[in-house]
Amino acid sequence: MTKDTTYVSEIGKFVKTYVQEHPKVESERKHLRETWWDTDGIDLAEQKNYHDSEVKFGSYVYFSYPMNTQPTQDNK
Repeated sequence: MTKDTTYVSEIGKFVKTYVQEHPKVESERKHLRETWWDTDGIDLAEQKNYHDSEVKFGSYVYFSYPMNTQPTQDNK
């Protein structure tokens, strides 16, 4: 049994017609694709620098003790 590849949905027809009537859309699409997807790759050194420069948070980031005054058993 062969697959019927002649069927085109209403959305498919609309997109094809719209692109034919608005040729600028295709050039914009290609430009935006190049901007976000077609890159030279990931710069691993830059990515490592980004991750190394992140601020490391403690286990509870909404409250912090003043410097050098961690609670002790006496003042809990």
